[in-house]
Amino acid sequence: MCCGSRGVCSNVWTCAVPNFASMIAPSDPYLYPPRGMDRFEATQYIGVGVTKFDEMVADRRMPVPKKIDGRNVGDCIQLVAAFSDLPSRKDSGNKIDAILAHAPLRKEA
Repeated sequence: MCCGSRGVCSNVWTCAVPNFASMIAPSDPYLYPPRGMDRFEATQYIGVGVTKFDEMVADRRMPVPKKIDGRNVGDCIQLVAAFSDLPSRKDSGNKIDAILAHAPLRKEA
């Protein structure tokens, strides 16, 4: 049922003026990713399963987690960097490295 005269509604599928603000919560991990992630959060962030993620850590395609008081915590920035270094289908390496390798060096005046 729609909100009627209030102007906003929590049902975004049926209301003409949905309340999108109610859909965004500060605890949403995709809007506010934590700097440190446990193993399961890291797998979700990268988009692979736990077994594949463990395999990628073992062969050093993903970073080894930090140890905080006996707890393994993955660094979000290291995960992003490692993910960026993974080759894409049509590419055999990092695109930024390829661009920089062919860029002419600037001479300082």
